[in-house]
Amino acid sequence: HILVEYAQLVEKPFELFMESHFGSRFKHAPVKKLPRILAKLAGDEPRLLEESIAADDASLRCAYFALGDIVRGSLKADGPREMADIVGQLQKLDWMSTHGKFAVWRIKNSHHHKAEEMTGGYRDVKVLGRFTAREGKMGSHPIPISMIVEIQVIDVVYLDIKNYMHKAYSIDRGDFD
Repeated sequence: HILVEYAQLVEKPFELFMESHFGSRFKHAPVKKLPRILAKLAGDEPRLLEESIAADDASLRCAYFALGDIVRGSLKADGPREMADIVGQLQKLDWMSTHGKFAVWRIKNSHHHKAEEMTGGYRDVKVLGRFTAREGKMGSHPIPISMIVEIQVIDVVYLDIKNYMHKAYSIDRGDFD
């Protein structure tokens, strides 16, 4: 799929960018695989499964481009103050640095009292935005590459929960069917 191939172009510059700003606190995640992308989108938009409907509806055909977590990673934080500080740092990265820039478009805080209940009590802050790799002599691509990416800001306590619960969560959502 074209999105997965494009994401693979974005992945390495994004990792270098995040590591240059956050060092070892950043943990990259692999590019989301096509079966998971398709399952996630079908769950959000079941009409995608009906080929004749999807073929005739331009907004459905473009639904794949709205997915924001094909390229992703996480930042570990020690407590709520550090989580807020990291989100603040991310919001200040919309300038072209050595490896690129990141413009925050959306912040989803599952710690908020109005947030929906998550599997196993897991909580994080998801920061979605546009990553643009540096162009020109510093980059290996003749045109700028840019993609919506997701950065999860996770408290160390919830990171332990995530690591413990991930296999059960993957089974529950059907990754091993």
